Amino acid sequence: MDIMNKVNKLIDLMKTKYLMKCKQKTYMGNNYKVNYLLERNSKSKDLLIIFSACTKIGQKARYNYIRTLDEFKCNKLFILDDFGFDGRGAYYLGKDNDFKIEEDVRALINKISEEIKPVNEVYIGSSKGGYAALYFGLERESSNII
Repeated sequence: MDIMNKVNKLIDLMKTKYLMKCKQKTYMGNNYKVNYLLERNSKSKDLLIIFSACTKIGQKARYNYIRTLDEFKCNKLFILDDFGFDGRGAYYLGKDNDFKIEEDVRALINKISEEIKPVNEVYIGSSKGGYAALYFGLERESSNII
């Protein structure tokens, strides 16, 4: 990995840590607290819903695609899957066979969608986040999944 790639990765990490510290919000679900970032754009009728991927063992969950999607001027909902005993996630579903995390994540998506009233919803993720994009996106009308 060349020096510029390392610098860019460090910049991404620092920006993510800043956003988590200063801009992160918490949705109080019926059973769980769901952490998220919301970037609003009142001129856009599109809502991107971005799910986090798996992290390395020992590394807590973090938001993905913040820099990648920075140039897109639309509404963006980044949902963090920091559940589980090690903070790496529970695939946005639940633990101990209860599926309560899924219900609270769905409620957050519904809440933000009702506020923004998007024409298009785009579900985005890779790895664990790709699974979540498919899982939540397939049940919605007029959704796109990447």
